[in-house]
Amino acid sequence: MLFIAGDDDGVVKAPVSAAALAQMPETVPGLKRKLMLKGAGHWIQRERPDEVNSATVEFLREVRV
Repeated sequence: MLFIAGDDDGVVKAPVSAAALAQMPETVPGLKRKLMLKGAGHWIQRERPDEVNSATVEFLREVRV
């Protein structure tokens, strides 16, 4: 699992989300990486396509069987 989000995303910034994000390593089976894109909002794939694509390709190369 790869988690990518913008650190300026209203969902991520909600008070209830802080605990969920902190607990991800324990609660998300197979979490390999959590990437928070500084200054990005909710639509990261539109706002920062190059970074999202690079992280996704890198992740897929790492988990490739």
